[in-house]
Amino acid sequence: LIAKGKCIGVISVYTTKSHHFTKKEYTTLTTLANTSAIAIENARLFKNTWEQTNKLKERHKQFKTLFLRTIKSLAKTLEAKDKYTEGHSQRVAKYSSALARKINLSTDEIEIIRIASLLHDIGKIAVKDDVLNKPSKLTSEEYDTIKKHPLSAVKILKPISEFQDILEIIKFHHERIDGSGYPNGLKSDEIPLGAKILALADSFDAMVSTRPYRTAKDREDAKRELYKLRNKHYDAKLTNAFLKVVNGN
Repeated sequence: LIAKGKCIGVISVYTTKSHHFTKKEYTTLTTLANTSAIAIENARLFKNTWEQTNKLKERHKQFKTLFLRTIKSLAKTLEAKDKYTEGHSQRVAKYSSALARKINLSTDEIEIIRIASLLHDIGKIAVKDDVLNKPSKLTSEEYDTIKKHPLSAVKILKPISEFQDILEIIKFHHERIDGSGYPNGLKSDEIPLGAKILALADSFDAMVSTRPYRTAKDREDAKRELYKLRNKHYDAKLTNAFLKVVNGN
């Protein structure tokens, strides 16, 4: 990890078996190392400059922007690793922001949900390529690995103080109203509002996108699927509002 020409840390990657790393793997790791070094250096600068000048609010805004750009770079790293997620986070952010506006949330709340949406899948960086891109049904063990990505995302983002408001939204965006979701099996009102909004946006875009194991659903079929699962997987009022959003109403 190089920052300002100096080594500030090391990422060690190893396998238990002999393995020749591919160019794609090398590129992904290099990108991860570069963006990680930037994030660490920015965090240090942010800590050192906190409350030291009369321009604190402006600096705060600038460094928050730097953090977001850094994390977006990590999101791009994920997209490079999994071609099927390319553009997914941006589309989910668009859907979730529109739904948040539809139910009249504040500007600050909408921004928090938008940022959470951009970063909701960052934990998949920790999932092996052959599991992420598997063209057939996952085994129960592989699915358990995938289900860890919300917790992995929290571990990645938790050290960054600027993003504490988005952690619960990301952690619980796969929870379901009937308690069938993960990681905690939360039900109904136990699930944060932002996570419920993100769940709808994420699910809809996943349905209408081609994945390794299936082709994309028709948009009308996806809308019918969401409607059918209201009060089971998704909040009924939010589902109704979201369907108006995707219908352009």
